[in-house]
Amino acid sequence: FKIEEIKAMGMTEEELLCMAAHIESNSEHPVAKSLVSAYEGRIVSAKVQNVEEIPGFGISADYEGKRVYIGNFKMMEEKEVLADEEVTDSGTVVYVGIDQWYAGCFILSDEIREDAYDTLSYLRSKCRALLIDRRYRGLRDGCCKGAGDGLCIYKPDTGPKAGAAGGLPVSSG
Repeated sequence: FKIEEIKAMGMTEEELLCMAAHIESNSEHPVAKSLVSAYEGRIVSAKVQNVEEIPGFGISADYEGKRVYIGNFKMMEEKEVLADEEVTDSGTVVYVGIDQWYAGCFILSDEIREDAYDTLSYLRSKCRALLIDRRYRGLRDGCCKGAGDGLCIYKPDTGPKAGAAGGLPVSSG
């Protein structure tokens, strides 16, 4: 994943990223790794205590004396963080709450593997249509321009684990 946009509320984007990177610094999750790699400062592990990873929701921890929640919108609802509304931008959205206050979000995009264009070009030559998840904007724009005989259909998100190949036709029939 790669950060496309940071939306901070009541703090700077740099402060939001610093806090998230500190909390996510020991996680092996790909989203956590992307937040940590985007942060250019030094991680001070003593700033973070009581880390709790919550599968399917996100992570929470005490950071400089405040309880911080980093995760999906369901986590914000569960922890009664007063987020205005669910962000619907293209990409993976990671919300941040401090106590019950909404601090902002990160909008992430998937990094496209080098062989993805070749694979989709091959599939396009064999299939009548490609079904591409809306989050794969770069891939879609690169492969589907001038589709010629092929047709690209942009699939709306169907859940947190929706992927680019879901429902992809595999025969040219």
